[in-house]
Amino acid sequence: MMRILAATLLSALALGTLGTASGSPTAAAAAVPATQQSPDQRDWETLESSSAPLQARADAAKLLAARAKKGPEPAKAAARFDALGAKFATDAQLRRILAECIATCDSPDTQKMLARSMGSGQSFEKLFRLRAARGCAPGVVDEAVLKLLADKDGAVRREALDVLVHHKHMPAVKVLESVLKSGKDEALLGPAIDAVSQLVGQGEGWSAWETQLLGHARATHDEMRRAALSVLARAQDPARLELFLDTLKHDDWSSRAIALSWLVRSNSKEAVAAIIERFQAEPPGSRLAADCGDTLRKMTGQPLGDDPQAWATWWGNVRATFEFPKATGPRTPGAKRPVAHSGTEAPQFYGIEIRSKRVVFVIDVSGSMEASMGGSEYQGASRMEAARRELVKIIEALPPGSLFNIISFSDAVVPWLDHVEAAADVASGGKGGARKGPSTGPKKEDTRDEKAKARDAQKQKEADELLRKKATEYVNRLNARGGTNIHDAFEAAFEDPYVDTIFFLSDGIPSTGKEVDPVAIRDVVKRWNETRRLKINCVAIGIELPLLSWIAEDAGGEYKFFP
Repeated sequence: MMRILAATLLSALALGTLGTASGSPTAAAAAVPATQQSPDQRDWETLESSSAPLQARADAAKLLAARAKKGPEPAKAAARFDALGAKFATDAQLRRILAECIATCDSPDTQKMLARSMGSGQSFEKLFRLRAARGCAPGVVDEAVLKLLADKDGAVRREALDVLVHHKHMPAVKVLESVLKSGKDEALLGPAIDAVSQLVGQGEGWSAWETQLLGHARATHDEMRRAALSVLARAQDPARLELFLDTLKHDDWSSRAIALSWLVRSNSKEAVAAIIERFQAEPPGSRLAADCGDTLRKMTGQPLGDDPQAWATWWGNVRATFEFPKATGPRTPGAKRPVAHSGTEAPQFYGIEIRSKRVVFVIDVSGSMEASMGGSEYQGASRMEAARRELVKIIEALPPGSLFNIISFSDAVVPWLDHVEAAADVASGGKGGARKGPSTGPKKEDTRDEKAKARDAQKQKEADELLRKKATEYVNRLNARGGTNIHDAFEAAFEDPYVDTIFFLSDGIPSTGKEVDPVAIRDVVKRWNETRRLKINCVAIGIELPLLSWIAEDAGGEYKFFP
C-alpha cells in the first residue's frame, strides 16, 4: 500500500498536478527541490511569483522567451505570457516586457492566439496585446487589429492604427477613408490622415490621395486640417506655396506654425513679405511672434531681433535686390537670441529663454527630488528646493499678461489649474475654471486713448500681482515623494488646448505611469506634437536624461543639464 502511495505521489509531481486544487505548474515546481528543477521550471516559478523582485521576473521572462523561440511550440509560452500580462495586478513594466516576449515567440499559432484574444477584456489588456502584435511579423493578427479601429476607447483605436501602419496593412486604407468620410470619430481624424499617407506612400494611389489631402488642408476641423498640412509640409513642393501663404493667415496658431515650418525652406520673397506681415499681426511677446522672428532670421541671415517694424523697413529697402544666403542654419542651442526691440532680454527658466505667454511648467516632485544639488548656485540645497526657487523667480519675471500653469508629477499627476487660460480667472480673483479662447490669437488694433491705456495697464498690473501671489503660494507647498510618471505628465500638458510652450523638469528615469519605456515615450510625445507644434524645453537635474534631450530636440526646444 505504501509503495502504491509513493508511486502516485511521484506521478503527480512529474505531471505538475500536486499542490493546489487548480493544478498550478508554479505550485508543483515549488514542491520540487531547486536542484531538481529544469531551467524553465525555475524561471516560470520566478516570473509568476508576485513576491519576486521585478528585475528577476523580467530577466526570467526574457530567458523563457529566448528558449521558447528555439523550441517546437513557442505559442505555448506565448499563451502563458499572455495570461500573466492580462492580469490587472501585473506591473506595467513587466507587462511591457511580456508583450515583447510574446513577439519573440511569434509564430502562426502565436498570431492565432493573439487574434482570438485581441478584442476581449479591458482596455489595458487590448493595449498589451496590441504591443505584442506590433512586435510580430505582419500576418493573421492584423485582421483582428483592424477590428479595434471601432473600439470604444480612443487610446485603443490609436494604438491599433499604429500597429496597422507599422505592418503596412493596406486593407486599413479603405476603413480609414470611411472614418474620414463620416467625420464622426474626431479623435481619429488627424491620425487617420497621417496613417493613410504613410500606407499609400508615393505609390500609384498617391496622386488621388494628395488631391484629398489638399481638401483636408483647408478643413474646418482643426486636427484634420493640421494633419493634412503636416503631411504636405514634409515635401518642399513649390506648388504648395499658395496653400501655406494662405494658412499663415489662419486663426489657428498651430496651423500657422506648420505653415512657417514649410515657408522657412521655400527661398521665396513672397514668403518673406508674408511672414513680416504676419509678424506685425502677432501679439508682442507671443510664441508665434517669436517664431516669425526666428524664421525670418533663418531665411535671410539678418539679426534684426523681435521688432516687426524693423523687419518691414529693412524689407522695403532691399526687396528688389535681395538674394537668399546660401546657408543660414538654425540657431545653435543655448545661443543668445538677438535682443528684443524693447531692449530687454527674455526671462529664463534654468537658463532657457521663455518666448511665450501661454506656458506650462511640468515639475518632477518624486522622492528623489529631495537629493542635494551638486555644482550649481544651489549647491547643498535639495533639488526640490532649487526647483521651487526657480519657479518663483520665473513667475516674477514673466511679462505682463502672461498666462501659465504648473503641473507637478510623481506617481500621480496634479495640475494647479485646469489649463493656462484659467490663470486669467485666478488673476481676476476667481479660482480658475473653464475659459475659451485661442492660445495665440491675432493682435487687435488698439483704439484706446492714453488715459484708458493707463487704467488698463494698472488693472493688468494688479491682476498679474494676484496671479503671481497665488502661484507662489502653490509652488511653496510642493513637496517631493513617490515615483516618476513622465508619460502621464506629458499627456496632461498636451491635454491643455491653449498651451503653446512646455518647460519640463525631472531628475529621474520613468518608473511608473501608462508607459515607462523611454523610446516609447519619445515616440508618443513626438506623435502628439506632430499637429500641435508645441515648443518643449527640458531640464534634467542630477543625472543626464537622454529621453528629455530627445524630446526637446524633436520639438525644436532646448535641453539643459544641472548636476
